Amino acid sequence: MSKVGKWIVVNPGNHPAPKWAASGLSAARRLHTYWTAAQFRSVPSPAQSAMANRMLPKQLENDLIRRRGLPQDLGAAVALACGAAPIRRALVQRRDFSIGRAVARQLRTNPDGVSGVLIPTGTACDLDQVVREHGLILAHYTPLPKASTVQTILKAERESNARWARHLGVGFTPDERTDSSETAGVPDCIIANSAFTARSFSGSSAQVINVPLAANYAERFNLPTSTERRRPGEKLRVAFSGQINQRKGISYLTEAIYGTLQDKVSLHLFGNDATGFVPELRRAYPGVQIEHTEKTDQESLWGHLSAMHAFAFPTLVDGFGNSLAEAAAIGLPSIVTDNCGARDIGLVPEAAVVVPPASVSAIVDAIEILLDEATRQDMGASARRIARQTRTWEQYGSEVTELLSELADRS
Repeated sequence: MSKVGKWIVVNPGNHPAPKWAASGLSAARRLHTYWTAAQFRSVPSPAQSAMANRMLPKQLENDLIRRRGLPQDLGAAVALACGAAPIRRALVQRRDFSIGRAVARQLRTNPDGVSGVLIPTGTACDLDQVVREHGLILAHYTPLPKASTVQTILKAERESNARWARHLGVGFTPDERTDSSETAGVPDCIIANSAFTARSFSGSSAQVINVPLAANYAERFNLPTSTERRRPGEKLRVAFSGQINQRKGISYLTEAIYGTLQDKVSLHLFGNDATGFVPELRRAYPGVQIEHTEKTDQESLWGHLSAMHAFAFPTLVDGFGNSLAEAAAIGLPSIVTDNCGARDIGLVPEAAVVVPPASVSAIVDAIEILLDEATRQDMGASARRIARQTRTWEQYGSEVTELLSELADRS
């Protein structure tokens, strides 16, 4: 009988997808080792919601976990909190290389039983040559659309809306190595997190498979439920959570409220404003009520969202809108573009209004729909129901495990 091919999963950062893929592989006895930096079996109870992405699934066997780069990872987290982006990038790169060297040593000394390696895109660990030397399968998990697609979209935005170009944000520049071909050679397989991400890799020689992320937050967390009804004359409270930048379409959302809707709608932004975007928006659109909460823990954020009436995510480009999934689980109807995974969650058309990216008029029309209280209540109830029917992280891990097992068995 031939040996069952096993996988090495590399996850230097804290994205949940690779760790749940590793958990599924571990349960199926298809995991060789899981490499990370600062993910742990348990954390103190008061910190669990804030450190959810650093907690490892219970199904992931402890003796299969390997760690490198912990000091660099924690240092990068501090640098991020302090707004020191160049220092953070340098520390992240050192962390990634530390793990990459350790995995390379493992493969050179004990490659028996390994069929493939799963690496997130954007991981500067330089493992591609070692993987190819041993004739192993190279698979990428990508949390982002293809870098060239992202750059095309952001270039068009800079040229058409130069006023807000400096607020486009960071994390999608060419030197961030977000493209699979820039990260670890051309992979055999790319696991995308949404249909939009998968489409961006069309034409790739790699097999591209869409496995949308888990959106069933209610299954893992005790989320509050939005039961807010608008009283006559009360403003519609529209929320956004995430990085406050122009890549998320924030100026278009604010401009849509400005003028005829500013007496009917207030805008509530939750997240880091690294470039001072909010004060400039207030000056540019006087009369629009913009409330901004810079920092809040996860549970407090959910509490804030439960007091809202609607959620807006008019992003220009994203892989998968985790904040959108949270809002849906709380019971908020949404305004979305097709560039964020809303259709993968199943929110369209019952629980979300789709608008083209950068379209102020379409956002105005969407807000007008949600100003009808009966419609808004129906859409909110649909959002809650749909969010509770979406895949869990365990189901995501099982689906990726089945995919990777098939690849290993065919090799």
